[in-house]
Amino acid sequence: MLEAIGNNVIVEKLNEDEREVAGIAIPSTSQSLIYKGKITSIGTAKKVKELELSVGDIIIYTALEKDAFSGDNGEELYIVRYDFIQARLK
Repeated sequence: MLEAIGNNVIVEKLNEDEREVAGIAIPSTSQSLIYKGKITSIGTAKKVKELELSVGDIIIYTALEKDAFSGDNGEELYIVRYDFIQARLK
């Protein structure tokens, strides 16, 4: 299991329809950069804490495909800096 440090969170990418993320239409030029995911670990830095996120929260974030890696169970994980988190779904 990965544990986030500093200004980072660990996010498990959730599968979404390629045209939408959380019901929001994404332009085709942006589809490779915007994802929906579930937070699995949160760093301890002050800026991350200010976002008031919790493990299990579903977020919209930006990332590059090259930053993906596989977790222990084959899930697609990303290390995401706090400032790449765009929104939290409620």
